[in-house]
Amino acid sequence: MQTAAIEPLLPSLQAFLADRFKLQTHREQKLMPVYNLSVGDGELKIKPSAEDRTQQRFALFVQGPPTARAVPGRNATMAELANLMQHAIMNRPVIDKTGLTGRYNFDLEWASRQAPPGSGPDIFQAVQQLGLKLEPAQGVVDTVVVDYVEQPAAE
Repeated sequence: MQTAAIEPLLPSLQAFLADRFKLQTHREQKLMPVYNLSVGDGELKIKPSAEDRTQQRFALFVQGPPTARAVPGRNATMAELANLMQHAIMNRPVIDKTGLTGRYNFDLEWASRQAPPGSGPDIFQAVQQLGLKLEPAQGVVDTVVVDYVEQPAAE
């Protein structure tokens, strides 16, 4: 998922929702459960990308059958990986605490929750195989709070 492709559309979407539904919101920071993505204790097994670092495109998506999942990361930052994990894999925000600023190539492969036991590593073990850690924690997260919304009038 590339949120950068969606961001230019947000002002138009916000204006539409405000006009059509009289939607009023505000942002709040809340302490809530998160996962911290950090560098593990062992050897880092992700490889620096040889692609042009100014290139903004990257291959980073979840693929595979429902029982086996994979993320072939190509020219991806750790912030992009954390963002993908938050939106497509995990059930809570994922915060990049790796301190790694470069672009990397890696293959993250794990068995989904639907897979039979013993059919492969879970997502936490798969992240460890890359030399990273994914740990539950508490963190401050920016949230959107709906203050007011109304059903649109029939046209």
